[in-house]
Amino acid sequence: MIRSTINIKKMKKIISLSAIVILFSLISFQYVLAIGQTTKPIVIKDVLRGQEVSAELQMVNSENKETVYQLKAGGQVASWATFYKIEDTNFENPITEINLSANSRVRAVVKFKVPSDASNGQYAGEVAIIEGSSTGGEEDGVRASVFNRIGREVLITVTDKEIISLEATIIPSKYGI
Repeated sequence: MIRSTINIKKMKKIISLSAIVILFSLISFQYVLAIGQTTKPIVIKDVLRGQEVSAELQMVNSENKETVYQLKAGGQVASWATFYKIEDTNFENPITEINLSANSRVRAVVKFKVPSDASNGQYAGEVAIIEGSSTGGEEDGVRASVFNRIGREVLITVTDKEIISLEATIIPSKYGI
């Protein structure tokens, strides 16, 4: 009888502690706000030297304020990349940053111009969106900055093989029966 009373008291303590932990977990849960980008790699195959190819970027701002994103390219394709607004179909006005209003999505285009002296092979890099600002001032020559950054892998294969796909129909001018 005494043993079952002790077990019941232990069970009540365990249940009470579990309830407190669950309640604390629910109260301390925070809504996470962040930047976002489609992160599927950009894979472009069989590009000729001097050719231009483009890919679409999709970005998300889940915060409750307007945000400015910097657009950057890195790696072996960094000098090949130029960014444009989605509306700029003629690629006339390059951009380095883009504004996103609160809780919205936006699309942009990255255009890669393969140099005419590029060797055959695979080139790797990334395109990234960066959101952030400096935190605090400079102290003893050291400055701290915090940035949110999301990169998207880029793989471009340069070749000298031109791929031509044609369909032809031949209609004779005379028929012999």
